[in-house]
Amino acid sequence: MACETQDMITPFERYTIKEGDHYSDHGIHELSHRKISFQVIFDDTCKNVIDDQDQADINKLFGFSECNQTHHDNSARFGWRWSQSALKIYGYVYNNGARHDTFLAKIKLNTSHTYTLEMDDDNYYFTIEGYVDRIPMKRTNTCTKGIYYLLYPYFGGNTPAPHDINIYMKRLY
Repeated sequence: MACETQDMITPFERYTIKEGDHYSDHGIHELSHRKISFQVIFDDTCKNVIDDQDQADINKLFGFSECNQTHHDNSARFGWRWSQSALKIYGYVYNNGARHDTFLAKIKLNTSHTYTLEMDDDNYYFTIEGYVDRIPMKRTNTCTKGIYYLLYPYFGGNTPAPHDINIYMKRLY
């Protein structure tokens, strides 16, 4: 990484997904509001090539699960994948167990971007500052109470990380 990029990373927390693993190193945090935002830097370790159909899997960045349910029941997250020599960002949602995703943007590596995820009674909204503003994805579970917990970086679907992957994140709210 260039010196200026390393200087930008200093106030960020590094989340590492170790080679052969799926999960990054993190704890569990409950949420009490319907909006979260992070500054994120993907570095060159996020380039990955998997020699099978799992290359098309969407890796997860951050988001939340809601209504006292698991992330495979009701949740919203930003997702990412390295594809065609570019880092692509997706909206990634589970509604009552059904998964939906939508392409949001291609972003530059080693550059800080602000990502915001929020919800109302009908939709989740995905924003990447400078790229997309409040792209809605349908929300079908309309609970108003329950535990909302933060979801952190995760690699794959089926295949674990082919090498150590570092993502730098700074929670804004």
